[in-house]
Amino acid sequence: MQKIYISLFLSISISLSAQSNKLYVTEEAINNFFNSDEFGLLEVSMDTVSGSKNSFLIKGLRFHDSNNDFVTIKSISCRGYKVNDYEFNTIFTDQFKLPPLNDVKNSITRPLKCNMDNLNLNLNFLNTQLGEEIDEEILESFDLYNDISLKVESKYLNKKLVFDTTINLSSELLLNYSLSLEFDLNDLYAFMDTFINNVVYDYWGYASYDELYSDVEEKTSEISDDFIWELTSQPENFIEYMPNLESYVNLHNFSLGLSWSENFYKELNEEFPEIEIGLLTLSGFTQSKLNKEQFLMMLASQDQLAPLMMMQHKLYDIYESAFNAADVFTKNPKGMQIKISFDPGLNILPDYQSLISNPEIYGASMLMQSLMSLDVRFKANPIIN
Repeated sequence: MQKIYISLFLSISISLSAQSNKLYVTEEAINNFFNSDEFGLLEVSMDTVSGSKNSFLIKGLRFHDSNNDFVTIKSISCRGYKVNDYEFNTIFTDQFKLPPLNDVKNSITRPLKCNMDNLNLNLNFLNTQLGEEIDEEILESFDLYNDISLKVESKYLNKKLVFDTTINLSSELLLNYSLSLEFDLNDLYAFMDTFINNVVYDYWGYASYDELYSDVEEKTSEISDDFIWELTSQPENFIEYMPNLESYVNLHNFSLGLSWSENFYKELNEEFPEIEIGLLTLSGFTQSKLNKEQFLMMLASQDQLAPLMMMQHKLYDIYESAFNAADVFTKNPKGMQIKISFDPGLNILPDYQSLISNPEIYGASMLMQSLMSLDVRFKANPIIN
């Protein structure tokens, strides 16, 4: 179910590709996209579509056949720098180029906010799409398929790009995900621009972009698709064309939180009574917390845990956080959040030369680096808005 409505949202807000008045999301673009063979007999209609280069709003979106609404969405909106600018959003797929650096900077450093409100799913349609893998009685008892909302935001704070996503299922079940990244945009842009030029001029042997375009009709979409496929499936083909990567993308933290209403928990407990047994078992583990000395002695006594002794103090902090959160959770189970941080930041950009030439050594090195900078915190019953 989650994949369906996220896919719908992303398809509309990101993947539309019909040019009209130089805007990315228009009524014409939506109709062209959903009238493809991929969607078969599914029809699409909407009340209104409006927008500028920096925003768009879709109201009353319906997916239906002649008899039934399969999916209805009250509104989808997005606001951010050139979020609805056609050329900015398609320049890579249409021309195999990066947008101008200034546009990229503005897009990243200015706030982005997108919302989908009041998505409703037809149960019969849902089960058909999922191959009747979901028990309809369970879905009806939880009523999570109506009034679904999705909120996506990004902000640039203290040289870090922060993404935050919240999914609300009928105000009964809420999921939140956040991510914080730090990078030097100038260096990263220069790397990508040089790499694309290397691929065009050296790997493919074209003398210019104009010569590249002469091999295709109007757009380079097929070429960029082939490039992405080859880059992900056979990255070793591009090693010699990689420019020196002196940039970084530091992952500072990410978190995942889940919370639910008392009504949802009650109904879930009635449907799956083994949940109560699991809580009682977890409660037994929270009766007595090991102090630091006891924990380290336990760690030292387990041969299989010996490699982790260098992280013993960090591991105790993780144990203590998990213990305290579990203690609160077992008394009043309303949700759980885990936050994973890396100090001073974990560079997630791969060293391509090392990765290809010595993947096992490189993997072990990255694992050790991540463990040494790792911090994990648990929080029971988080408040998710």
